[in-house]
Amino acid sequence: RAKETIVVGLETNEYYDAPHHQWFHGKVTATGLSSWTITYSDGSSLLINDKNEIRRAVDVCVLPAWKKAVAHVKGAFKYLEDRLTDNCASPYHCQEQHRICGLLRAFNPSFAHGKVDRLWVQRLATLTCFAHIPNIADGMKNELPDYLQACQGLVIDHGDVGDFTTSVLKWWASHHKRFPMWAQAARIAFCLSPNSAACERVFSLLQCSFGANRDSSLADQVQAS
Repeated sequence: RAKETIVVGLETNEYYDAPHHQWFHGKVTATGLSSWTITYSDGSSLLINDKNEIRRAVDVCVLPAWKKAVAHVKGAFKYLEDRLTDNCASPYHCQEQHRICGLLRAFNPSFAHGKVDRLWVQRLATLTCFAHIPNIADGMKNELPDYLQACQGLVIDHGDVGDFTTSVLKWWASHHKRFPMWAQAARIAFCLSPNSAACERVFSLLQCSFGANRDSSLADQVQAS
């Protein structure tokens, strides 16, 4: 996107949040010194006066560099997919670890409401890391309504890992007495380290391929996958 010349006929593809919640495909139909017009498939049009905004709208999937971008990242993502689906040698299987990490999202109070139910808790309670807690399944189920009520309406920014972690820990620090069984399990969950040396090698490989000055290029190529 960063180097593409914005010309009439260039295709765009943009996602709009509420109230649309969908992608809109269009084409650049007019250009000026510092303005561009996008016309969408439904006949509507949009005038854009910001170069960064028009570049973000460009559909990378139709650019000449598309196939090259796919080739750069396809192998790495295929490797990760094979590990997460156990489509690889048994020492490298990660499907079970992926399932466990999915269940542990229950301790994220901004995620739990509307998603975590008694069946989720039952599956969570069977994890080995909680096996030493007496009557954990029944205890967490009994506290579940109160926990979900406390989580209702909570919004935590996921954009920064540090800020997200701090916010979640502060929330638990101020609520742990209301549901002690959940709090006891949460302390254990937050001590787990869901990482993989093999995964880190993929990220290191990408870092070697893309320097700090090529963040935009990397973003385009990740989208290509």
